[in-house]
Amino acid sequence: MQHLESARFSKIDRRMNGVSSHKVIGVEGNNLVIAVPSVLSKDGKIPFLMSDTSGIKQGDYVDFCFAYTVTDGRADSYRAQFLGITPPEFKPENGQAFTN
Repeated sequence: MQHLESARFSKIDRRMNGVSSHKVIGVEGNNLVIAVPSVLSKDGKIPFLMSDTSGIKQGDYVDFCFAYTVTDGRADSYRAQFLGITPPEFKPENGQAFTN
């Protein structure tokens, strides 16, 4: 985990370690709803139960590391690790929902 946390702060490390930025669609109690690619969800969003969502609000960007397998264009299953709020220099400039 420590390695991934430090890998969030350079463009090359982000790419090599699969760190992606996702727009927060909503915060409902301890559920964080983020935008994701269609391979992970038909409606383009996934909820995550978090132990603490304080300081995160709708419209923010958060960093995740996803691992998944794909069959017929859809993820069979996935693992996701929340890494923190996206550093300002890595937020999408055009308001896109997520980065790869």
